[in-house]
Amino acid sequence: MLMSLPFASFEDAVVVDLIRRWRAVTSRPIGRTVLQKLCYFVRARGVPIGYAFEMYHYGPFSYDLYLRVPELEVEDIIRDVSRDPDRSDYALGPKAEVLLRSFADELSSYSDALRAVVQMFESLPPRILELLSTTHYVYRSLAEFHRTTPEPDTVVQKVYAIKEGKFSREDIKRAFKALEAAGLLEWAGP
Repeated sequence: MLMSLPFASFEDAVVVDLIRRWRAVTSRPIGRTVLQKLCYFVRARGVPIGYAFEMYHYGPFSYDLYLRVPELEVEDIIRDVSRDPDRSDYALGPKAEVLLRSFADELSSYSDALRAVVQMFESLPPRILELLSTTHYVYRSLAEFHRTTPEPDTVVQKVYAIKEGKFSREDIKRAFKALEAAGLLEWAGP
């Protein structure tokens, strides 16, 4: 008899699939910040997850995702294997495979996008993910608001102001150029 997870959603399956894919390709921890950024870019890539993102301290942040992750832990779908109480490192829980099987058809439709996002970012530390996702968020927000392609210098200036000097203008310019070269600035979401 197949165990069911009555409150599980496609979004939950995407989160679990990202954790599974991440852990398969890197030994880097997948904590709260990394998971938030992966979900942000997956949504930008066109995977229809319902998490809304807004600018926060470490870049684009979904409050709904933040609240859902501990619930996934309680439901034994994911677990935090970090030995440091101030950090997280998510792994699959005992019920993860049941969830992934339940949404296998839906996930397969977005397999390329999920794989691409993990492969693109798996070697980057959270600080760089913060910079890239913030730069992307600012670019997309300006493009939508003004209905035109924002100038790179405008994006750099806005990111610098938002991050209050946490990143140099040169670092932000490099992040912008990296996003542009990889074609990520065109990722506009579902």
